[in-house]
Amino acid sequence: MTPPRLLCISGGPGTGKSTLLAALRQRGYACAEEVSRQLIREQVAQGSSMVPWQDLAGFAEIALERMLVQHGQARQRGGLTFFDRGLPDLIAYLEVGGRSVPAVCYRAAAQHAYHAEVLLTPPWPAIYVNDAERGNQDVIYLLEKVS
Repeated sequence: MTPPRLLCISGGPGTGKSTLLAALRQRGYACAEEVSRQLIREQVAQGSSMVPWQDLAGFAEIALERMLVQHGQARQRGGLTFFDRGLPDLIAYLEVGGRSVPAVCYRAAAQHAYHAEVLLTPPWPAIYVNDAERGNQDVIYLLEKVS
């Protein structure tokens, strides 16, 4: 087994991260989907209030657990894995949302590192699409803030 190389692709909403990961996946690379998007779909389908625009702290807690599982799976698999966002993104989202960041988030980010270099996709309002997971004003605010 080759040593794990975990590369994080980060950036604001609508900057092409998911499209880039889809292209990498088509070329045979291991890719980890964005946990937040999966979680939002599940929580909305269940009628849960555990979504970022209603309970950001609770949502972040569940997202952290899933991100740690995802990270562990990639480490176990070995080789190269591209991630659609990572643990530092979760910390940033809490900070931008005006929430305190639990110490467990900082510990997790320190103990479950990615490659030192991160691909950061720049704001690109021209390609932004408001989809089911982005259908709220918090995400639009974040896009405007970084643009």
